Amino acid sequence: MILNIKIFIYIFNMERNYTTITFFKNYTPTFFSFIHFYREVWGCKKFIFNVGYTDEETYRYIFENYMENTVTNPIKLSINTPLMQNVEIYNLQKNNVDYIFILYKTPVYYKEVNVFNKVKNAVFNIIFNFIKINANDFYISVDDDEFLYSSNMKNLKEKIESEGIYSFHFVESYPSNTVDELKLCLQPWYFNACKRNIMNHSYHPCKTYLFNLRKNNNNFNTYLGFWRHDKCGNVSEKACELVTLNNGDISIEELKSYGICYHLTGLTLKNLWYVKGKNRFTNNGIDGNYKNLLSDYKYISEMYKIIDDDFIFSIIQNKDIELMKECETK
Repeated sequence: MILNIKIFIYIFNMERNYTTITFFKNYTPTFFSFIHFYREVWGCKKFIFNVGYTDEETYRYIFENYMENTVTNPIKLSINTPLMQNVEIYNLQKNNVDYIFILYKTPVYYKEVNVFNKVKNAVFNIIFNFIKINANDFYISVDDDEFLYSSNMKNLKEKIESEGIYSFHFVESYPSNTVDELKLCLQPWYFNACKRNIMNHSYHPCKTYLFNLRKNNNNFNTYLGFWRHDKCGNVSEKACELVTLNNGDISIEELKSYGICYHLTGLTLKNLWYVKGKNRFTNNGIDGNYKNLLSDYKYISEMYKIIDDDFIFSIIQNKDIELMKECETK
């Protein structure tokens, strides 16, 4: 469904504003890291967190730890569907940064992974109806574990502001027993690739992001949002192509010069299983993209390039380590 909206137009040559939009359910392993990164690296001054919770205990956890018990009068919406109830919009401000939380109660598990697209559709309609949208602003709409980065951020921003669209190669977190042992894998979504027995490094399904509505209104829709797993238009996928061409035998520093996404899905293996196996997907980890996590983990380092990169430790904030949730890998 193509979104037809009235957009407020401002003078084009004004300083660019970046607003970050993300979704998660119950708990995210990188909440404070996410804010720190997008404030410091991208200069974001507004964050829109769309957060589903499954019970009152989790609601209190979100309010106490992520919203820091900040008391405001929320906007309450009369939405009552099988996927969303008790929708509230909170507007908070701290250190000249705006934080908007859209909270909603949602089921513990969905029947299918793609049911979440229906939630996204509803939430994006809430955003466009209740939160001011500026066509000349730039929106970094990423998952809560995605960190878009280049070693030349000035050049990256110039390209994004010129074209409104950019593709990033995904570099996956490869967790172990402790946070200090965290490494990276150059094969994106390596559990999916392993399940399909893909031995050579490939870049499907890396993401192309639509940063600007004015330039991408025909590509935007409320089901898929601001990104695509497939290529859009003539956008360059240079970093992805280099990984495939060299079968992973390439420097992470060279890839950073083009632009990568640090996909920090879990800080430890037990944390990853808690997030992806027990919290995010359907039927208690039996279905979904990470259903083979435990059985296939031991093969990943034999199949794909595993690397060290100290930069990830500058992303991860101590508060996230303190709040880290883990469960037994079984």
